[in-house]
Amino acid sequence: MKRKYRRLFVVIITLSIFAGSVVLVLGKLKNNVSFFYTPTELLSSSLINRPNIRIGGMVVKGTVQKYDDSIVFHITDLKNYIKVVYKGILPPLFSEGSWIVAKGKMVNGKFIASEILAKHDENYMPNKYKTNDL
Repeated sequence: MKRKYRRLFVVIITLSIFAGSVVLVLGKLKNNVSFFYTPTELLSSSLINRPNIRIGGMVVKGTVQKYDDSIVFHITDLKNYIKVVYKGILPPLFSEGSWIVAKGKMVNGKFIASEILAKHDENYMPNKYKTNDL
């Protein structure tokens, strides 16, 4: 009987450690479930001081300004907007009125982006496959 209880004890300890690990991992991931935050969510939370934030929204028409070393524009979630500064090559789908996701950090009220991803809808089709017959 002693061996049976020892085996039961080992199984219970193993399951407890596994359950504790799952709880810890899920607890850490809870704050990172969202792929991106909207300007309203970012401005109304403590996330503003974190590095490597993803923010998503629509590029406001008439706000894109291209300089020699950077591009400045505003993105909105139709409630609030944030000024974005980006140094780099923009994706081909980037345009005024398009939806983007930017990765970076907030500095002095501006979002300094290190990466820009342009979003497209599920009906996207490359130009070489587009026809007027569809």
